Amino acid sequence: MNINRFSCEGAPYEDDEFEDAIGSEETFPERKCLPLLRTPKHKKVIWKYIQDTIHMQYYKIQAPMNVYEPLSLLQRISEEMAYYKMLTDADMIDDSCKRLAYVSAFVTSSYMNLKRITKPFNPIVGETFELRFDELSLVLEQVNKDVTALCCKHPNFVYWSSTELASQFVENKLEISVLGPCYLYLIGSKQRYTWSRPSITIKDLQSGRVKKEIEGEVRITCDNSEEYSVIRFLKNSIEGEVFDGYKVIWRLKVGESIEIYNDNEKIALKEGNKYPDAYEYNYYFSLFALQLNLPPFLFPGLPATDSRYRKDIRLFENGEFKQANKEYSALMAKSEANKNYVPKWFQFNNNSWEFNEKYWEFRTSN
Repeated sequence: MNINRFSCEGAPYEDDEFEDAIGSEETFPERKCLPLLRTPKHKKVIWKYIQDTIHMQYYKIQAPMNVYEPLSLLQRISEEMAYYKMLTDADMIDDSCKRLAYVSAFVTSSYMNLKRITKPFNPIVGETFELRFDELSLVLEQVNKDVTALCCKHPNFVYWSSTELASQFVENKLEISVLGPCYLYLIGSKQRYTWSRPSITIKDLQSGRVKKEIEGEVRITCDNSEEYSVIRFLKNSIEGEVFDGYKVIWRLKVGESIEIYNDNEKIALKEGNKYPDAYEYNYYFSLFALQLNLPPFLFPGLPATDSRYRKDIRLFENGEFKQANKEYSALMAKSEANKNYVPKWFQFNNNSWEFNEKYWEFRTSN
C-alpha cells in the first residue's frame, strides 16, 4: 500500500510514499513509521464531546476521532511486555530482593511516556490479539464488555492479568481506575508476585492542553515471603523501594531511564532508545507499538477475531476518518448486543481469568 504524506506541518518524509512493513528474507518485516503522520500540536478540546457521557463506563465513551490512536485497547495492553527482558533477567538472579527490584522496574516500564495521551479504540466482545517473538507468546481476549484477559508465556516466566477500566469525570478531568490483578510466576526461581495497576488522570479537557498523570501507589508482594516493594507514582517521577520486612534493600527511580540502586550497587535497566525518529508524528508510539498493527497477512492462520483485522482501525491509520468512525460505531453497537458471549480462550477460576491453552492448539491446526 502506498499513501502519500500530506498537510502535516514540520513532519519528516513529507513528500515520501509509505512502504509498509519493510523487511527481507532474513529479517521479519517492521514498520519505521505509521501510514499517515499526525500533527502533534493539534489541540484536543474534547470536553464538549464527552460531557454528556459522565455516567457512562469507559468502554462506552466514544470521543471524536482526533482523540484516538490506531490501536485497539488489547494492542495497547500488550505493550506491557515491551521490556519483558527485565523478567528473563530477574529469573536468573539468585538474590531474591534484587530479583524483586528487577520485577518492580518491569512494572514501571509501561508508564514512562506521559506525552502519549491518545485513546485506543474500545475493544469488541470476543476480540483477540496475539504476539509471538523470540521465545515469548502472548494472547489477549475481550472476555466480556468490561474485561480484557491476558496470558504471556516465556521459558523464564508466566504473566497473566485482567484489565477493567472504570472512569469518572471530576471537574475538568477524567479519572480512570485500572482494575484487575496482575500475576507473575518466575519459573527458575519458583516465585510468584502479585500487584495492581495505578490510576490514570487526563487533565485540562476544556483547554485542549490535555495532560496525562499516573497517580497512586503500587505494592508488589511475593508469595510466602516478607519481601515486597512499594512504587509511588508522583507528578514528575516514579520512585520506589524494595523491602525485606521493614528494611529497605533496594531503591528504584524512574526518569528518562529506570535505575535500581543501594549503597553498594547502581544498575540502569532500561534498554536503549526505543522510539523512532520524529515519534511525535507517530502518536508518540515506541518502536514496539509501531509493530502492533502490521497487516494480518504477515501472520498466517490468525483468527478473524484478531485486532489486526479491525476495519475501523485500519481505516483510521490510513487517514479515512469518516469511514473509520462509521465502522467503529457499527462495531460498538454489535459488541453491545453480544451479551451472551462465552470466552473461548480464558475461563474464570479462583478470582482470575486463566488461559485454557486451547488457543495455540487452534493456531497449530490453522
